[in-house]
Amino acid sequence: MNPRSASLGPLFVALALVSGCTFARIYSTSGNTVALTTLQQGESESFTLSKHMVFDYTGAVDVQELVRSKYGAGGTVENVSIKVKSTFGDFMLNLITLGLANSKHFEVTGDYIRPPSR
Repeated sequence: MNPRSASLGPLFVALALVSGCTFARIYSTSGNTVALTTLQQGESESFTLSKHMVFDYTGAVDVQELVRSKYGAGGTVENVSIKVKSTFGDFMLNLITLGLANSKHFEVTGDYIRPPSR
């Protein structure tokens, strides 16, 4: 067995384990109210938004930024959940850059309630 290929095996395993361990931190700025549970009864629209992040070591996802890009300012977002996904492309990018790219996909799901008309 080639000693060079034997030394690369643990490296690939370590990179696979590191790229699969991710925490997501939810934060929001001003504009929309964001809740992890139901706040109001009423007509809501379910949504699924995704974001690809590369070279971001904070793991922070601005839910309001994603919601504003689709619905604009105002309104309430409730029942929010975030899934962190790693695609084959993310894995390859992290492998090529030895984990420095920190590439991952976030999928945000929830319910959007429009602001009341004035």
